[in-house]
Amino acid sequence: MKTFEVRWFLIVLLFPAVALARPVDEGTEVRASGSGGRFFYEAGCASGPTHRYQADHAGLGASVHHRDGALRGSVGVQSAGVEVTRGVTLGPASCVEDGALNDPNCEKATPPDIGTSDQQTVVTGRIGFETPYLGLEIGPALIVGDRAGNVPMVLSLGTWFGLPELHGTFELMPYHNREPGATARLGLGHSSEALRLGIGIDLTIPMLSQQIDEIPLGKFTADAQMRVSDRLWIGAGIGFADHTGGQLTDFSGQILLTFEL
Repeated sequence: MKTFEVRWFLIVLLFPAVALARPVDEGTEVRASGSGGRFFYEAGCASGPTHRYQADHAGLGASVHHRDGALRGSVGVQSAGVEVTRGVTLGPASCVEDGALNDPNCEKATPPDIGTSDQQTVVTGRIGFETPYLGLEIGPALIVGDRAGNVPMVLSLGTWFGLPELHGTFELMPYHNREPGATARLGLGHSSEALRLGIGIDLTIPMLSQQIDEIPLGKFTADAQMRVSDRLWIGAGIGFADHTGGQLTDFSGQILLTFEL
């Protein structure tokens, strides 16, 4: 049976309102988002049983983005709550390999973290520049909450390069854990007068020698926004990551409103 260092994996899977690398127009935008989803993780140690958990999360976010000529900047806040809703104690190796959360062959002991919940908030501030072929924002991200960790502040960065109609993107964003780490998002995007599209893959970057297992290191994301009036955009996005050949799949969804002032 596999053994794991005991960890709480509280991952906020999307930060669309706080960090979204794409070209920005002159003036000010206000973005608001709501997100939710589910993820799976395993925790245990060499001296005790291993548990597989299911956790549900929901969050709200808001941010302000401004561009004045070549200068751009943003401030934002994203708050999310995570609750452990289901779990199983893994017994024989076949239980681990099967991947089913309620495999009848697994031991019946109740995992200890069922019903626990945590709340985390990330506050970001960025400043940068914008050119016809490149944009960059960089700044600190402050993590506040039940498990902010020993390093409550990490780097937040977003850049795009290419043409607005077809460009590459790179994001560096915090994720929630007992000790903070980061998520690097690589993607492709499109931005025009009426439509904004983006696809990407997230790569988890652990910090402070964290030991991570049974957490997917690649999560696929996609989002789209459409202009519905002179000042309003409405959009939605999804994210998912596969465990054990599709039997356990992390997923998330979000809605996004953008107001141009």
